[in-house]
Amino acid sequence: MRHYSLRENASPCKNSILIKDEKEISIDKIRSLQEVYSYLEKLLEKTEYLTGDTLTIADLCCVASVSSAAIIIPLSSEIYPKLFQWFAKCRKLPYYNEISCKGLGKLDCLVEDRLGCINSRKCF
Repeated sequence: MRHYSLRENASPCKNSILIKDEKEISIDKIRSLQEVYSYLEKLLEKTEYLTGDTLTIADLCCVASVSSAAIIIPLSSEIYPKLFQWFAKCRKLPYYNEISCKGLGKLDCLVEDRLGCINSRKCF
């Protein structure tokens, strides 16, 4: 069974932009992150949250990584409908904006500056 890690697959994308100052993300890095999105989509086919039907620490940890990854490779509601719904639900948690928005805003500005495009939306 293949091991999927959002953190491991998202980091090369972020590092190429933020540390190496690259102006493009390689197709291999994009595909790698899309594989993780597909894996999460599959996990969410049968449950509301990642480990079952209740919110757990797994969801809270993962939403932080998905939030950062989605700035670089946006989630498609057509390709990943369950993941997209889960992400929207997590963003509605009362503490999500308080904890995430400032850092995500900074990341979004850096990505826009380096890639010349806006990939994310304002915090919800």
